[in-house]
Amino acid sequence: MQTFNVIDGYVDGNPASHVQVKDWLYSLGWQPCTFDYKREPNGDTRTIPQVREDGELTESVIRLADVDPAVKVLEGLSIVQHRIGVVKSFLNALDSEGYVFAGVHGLTNTLRFKHVKPLANLPSVDKAYGEDIRGLLIAPEGYVLCGADMDSLEQNTKMHYMTPYDPEYVATQQTEDFDAHLDLAKFAGAVTEEQIEEHKRTGSLKSVRKSYKVTNYSATYGIKPLGLSRRGGFSVKDAEKLLDAFWKRNWALEAIAKDAKVKTTRDGKMWLYNTVSGFWYSLRYEKDKFSTLNQSTGVYCFDTWLDNCINLGLSAIGQFHDEAIFLVKKGDEPKTAVAVSKAMDETNDKLKLNVTLSTAPEFGDNYSEIH
Repeated sequence: MQTFNVIDGYVDGNPASHVQVKDWLYSLGWQPCTFDYKREPNGDTRTIPQVREDGELTESVIRLADVDPAVKVLEGLSIVQHRIGVVKSFLNALDSEGYVFAGVHGLTNTLRFKHVKPLANLPSVDKAYGEDIRGLLIAPEGYVLCGADMDSLEQNTKMHYMTPYDPEYVATQQTEDFDAHLDLAKFAGAVTEEQIEEHKRTGSLKSVRKSYKVTNYSATYGIKPLGLSRRGGFSVKDAEKLLDAFWKRNWALEAIAKDAKVKTTRDGKMWLYNTVSGFWYSLRYEKDKFSTLNQSTGVYCFDTWLDNCINLGLSAIGQFHDEAIFLVKKGDEPKTAVAVSKAMDETNDKLKLNVTLSTAPEFGDNYSEIH
């Protein structure tokens, strides 16, 4: 007996259905690069592919627009849904005087704040509706906001640790027009100095730079070839070559991790000693030695600077990773800028790093004008 499939009608897809969206993406050849991990009652870990991260489509989804342009519609929908959610979270969190509370749910193992909604992962001003959303956070009448973040904080702390091992590379990184991503591409033999100079004029190496940018950011935190291939959208073989180039160029990071002081307590937990802060930090895995060391140093540097700012009389009303927000009376901007700079000088004098930390305060009537 022969069987036939008969289509008796069509039902419109539901873009709000995660299952339908993922099924459609898989039909286009989707290879997820971002995952959420859920602990099951039996102790197993369930890996869940993510279509979005912080309200934006992941790179692996965006790349599918070349297969089916309709993916771009999904991107627009995703952004609008996320931005509406952010504004609603602001409204839900308002107190009786129109303020929202910047909350945290504890600390990470490096003592960084775990920020929570509504003031967490806000879209930047260069993203769709980012300026509008940040512009909703305003200064009270008679005041302005002062925003100051520590310039390239974790890059600077990384150079602090690298200096005794590879001072020549550190000096190269400190040149005015240094581009870490194209430098790695040049080191790997993928581009020449002449091509880099041409890129500065025309942007001709954008696609090459993007691959090495993904590698630079991911490799520092111990990513493996398979994970890098998914995140960057290239083959595992190419990912292996990229990681090989990274670790040859950044050999000092492995040496720093090898020399880091680690102890294991009687309960089997590992702790890493930070020579800058003098603290011991929980170390989850051996591969996390450098990332734990570097991030904890950045946190300590920032906290030291913020403490100095407060001791100089500045009124801190918010902080996010390497960024501080101060409430300033109108007319007090000049002396506030002096205090922010003095606090940084005091920080550098105290820490005596192999690099000089810096910041540049900005003032505005709302958050979009200062960050």
